[in-house]
Formats: sequence, C-alpha cells, structure tokens
Amino acid sequence: MLNVSATQELAKKVEILEQQNSNLRNENRRLTAVEEQERQEKATVAEQGVEIAGLKAANEKLSTMAAKMESLVRAVAKMQEEGNGGVRTVTLEQ
Repeated sequence: MLNVSATQELAKKVEILEQQNSNLRNENRRLTAVEEQERQEKATVAEQGVEIAGLKAANEKLSTMAAKMESLVRAVAKMQEEGNGGVRTVTLEQ
C-alpha cells in the first residue's frame, strides 16, 4: 500500500497533468478559432478577386464604349459642319 507521502506526490502529478491538459485544450480552441478566421479571410479575398476581375472587365468595356462615343461625336460634328456649309453649331452644357 502507498504511504501518505507517495499518495500526495501522485495527487500533485495528477493535478499538474490536469492543468497541462486544460492548457492544451484552451490552446487548441484558440488555434482552431484562428484557423477559422484565416479560412474566412481567404474566402473573402477570393470573393474580392472575383469582384475585381468583374470590375476590370466592366471598366474595359466602358473605356471601349467611351472611345466609340468620342468617335461618333466627332463624326456627327463633322457631318453637321459639312451640312451647314462649314458653319458649326455648338451647344453649351452647364
């Protein structure tokens, strides 16, 4: 049979091991939360990448449309000049 001193020593070791186990469980929960946050951030970054690609495509399309519009405005102005005997009508916008 164990004596009182050995029993007390074992009780201390059990207490130390239980505390270590508790600390490890807490660290595991913390790391799991960090990993989940990283997963969410990566998903957000991926979504933003898709959105940026869409915005770049839309911007390119708008740039092309603006260039075409400028060309059409010049063509219409030229046609108006030719139709008015060289007199150009100008409208001022405010």
